[in-house]
Amino acid sequence: MREMDMLLGKFAEQRIDDFSDEELAQLEEILTYDDPVIYEWIAKDGILPESLQHELMDSLKKFTLSISSY
Repeated sequence: MREMDMLLGKFAEQRIDDFSDEELAQLEEILTYDDPVIYEWIAKDGILPESLQHELMDSLKKFTLSISSY
């Protein structure tokens, strides 16, 4: 899903310099999942695994909403 690659790339590009080591590890974990699964979580408010219920995922969801409102 090319759109997810672009979205995740833009999110990381804008914020990666401010990520803590923990947030980088969280982002790496998110990226282990297939794009359609990630899309379900962030665009359709799918049920997240407990390990992905953190502020970084919340930030990614908010970022997605801000991008899609244009």
